Amino acid sequence: MSLSKLNKGLHDQVNDNPQSSTKMWDKSTTQQIEEIKKKVNNSIQINIITKVIAKTPLCKDLFMGASIDVNKQITKFIEEQSKEMASGSLIFNVPESSNQKNRIENPTNHLSNSIYSIEEGGSEYESHSKVATTAEYAPWVEWGTGLHGELSPSHYIYPVKAKYMTWINKNGEQIFALRTQGQYPKPFMRGAIYKLKAMISKIIRIDIK
Repeated sequence: MSLSKLNKGLHDQVNDNPQSSTKMWDKSTTQQIEEIKKKVNNSIQINIITKVIAKTPLCKDLFMGASIDVNKQITKFIEEQSKEMASGSLIFNVPESSNQKNRIENPTNHLSNSIYSIEEGGSEYESHSKVATTAEYAPWVEWGTGLHGELSPSHYIYPVKAKYMTWINKNGEQIFALRTQGQYPKPFMRGAIYKLKAMISKIIRIDIK
C-alpha cells in the first residue's frame, strides 16, 4: 500500500467522517505515518491467544478443546464491542489514554463495517485468532492526531499546498481553517479489550498491535 494512498484516508481533523476529511497535511505527517505503520501496519489488529495450562496430564485432558471455545467467545466479544464503539456507543475507559473522548461523533458505517475477526488455527490446547479493521484511517481515530495524538509529538496541523484546510463539521457546516489541533483519541479497539478485562478476572494473553 502506497504512502499517498494511506494519506487519503487519514483523519487529521475534528470530524470522524472520511468523506469530509482535511485535504492537506502538515510536513510532519510523513513522520507520523511511518510511526503508525511500524506500530499498526497501516491498520489495527488484536491478536488473541488462549491456552490450556494444567499441572497434570489428567487436568489437561479434561480441558481438551476448552481453548477453542474460550477463544471464540473472547473474539466474538471484542469484535462486537469494537463495532458498537465504532458506531457511536460509549467507549470504555482506557487507562493509558488520558485525553480520550468517550464517543465517536458522527460515526459512519464504514468504520464499524471494516472490523472483522478470523480464526488462525492452533491446537486442542492453544487457539489463535484476531480482530482487525481494514479502515486505513482507523489508527488516527484510535490514537488521535495533532496536538492530541498519542503516537507522535504534539503539534498543530497546517496546510502544505493550500492557504487553508476545509471540512464539513457535525452540524453540516463547511469549515475553513489555517491550522487545526487534530482530533482526540477515541480508542474503540482498546476499549473493547479493557471492557473484557473488567468482566473477567484473568486473560492469558491479549495484545494490540
